[in-house]
Order: sequence, then structure tokens, then C-alpha cells
Amino acid sequence: MALSLTSDGNQKTMLTLLIQEYTHNFEHQKAHQLFDKITQSGLDKVYFAWIGSLENDRPHYYIINDPDFLIEYDNVGFQNDGNHIHAILREKGQDFGDDLLKRHYLEAKH
Repeated sequence: MALSLTSDGNQKTMLTLLIQEYTHNFEHQKAHQLFDKITQSGLDKVYFAWIGSLENDRPHYYIINDPDFLIEYDNVGFQNDGNHIHAILREKGQDFGDDLLKRHYLEAKH
């Protein structure tokens, strides 16, 4: 299920903090450029979807998607009791549409 986070101020705040966790992994100036680009697009264009368990140590996945960027977080369950995480932030248009998470799963042994 995908939800648009347009109506609840608490959801917007939590979403903003989560996006900042990803953008601030970049070099300082790039982090601010990326976060500014995301917020200028408008949080009303950001969609969040969750699949999987709400319990710790169980598999789950979420995606944060807007016109300019994509964040994926995957906590897979087939290894380490659902505690094997893959996460990615990508700017759309900067990687020619390559599905990096899918490619990783196809190339890496788990």
C-alpha cells in the first residue's frame, strides 16, 4: 500500500527526518543540495510504502519515492534472523534507471 503523506504534520516531520538520515550520509555541501532539491519538489509529491513485519528482527521493506529521488530500505529475512539491511538513495536520472538493489541481489551471494 502506498500512502501520500500530505495531511498529517507528524508524518511529514517523521518523513523529513528520515530523508535527512539518508541525505546527510553525503558530503556536507552535496547533502544540503540534495535535501534542498527534495524539499523544493514538495513533500506532497513524496510517497511512502511499507511491506513486511512491524516487529524487530523480521523482514520488512520500505520505499520513499518522489519525482526526483528514490530511497529503498530492505531488511531481508533469509539471513541473520531478518537483520541484513540494504539501503540506497538515488537521484532519478543520474543512473539511467538502473535498478541497483535488484542488481545487487543478482550479483551478491547471501
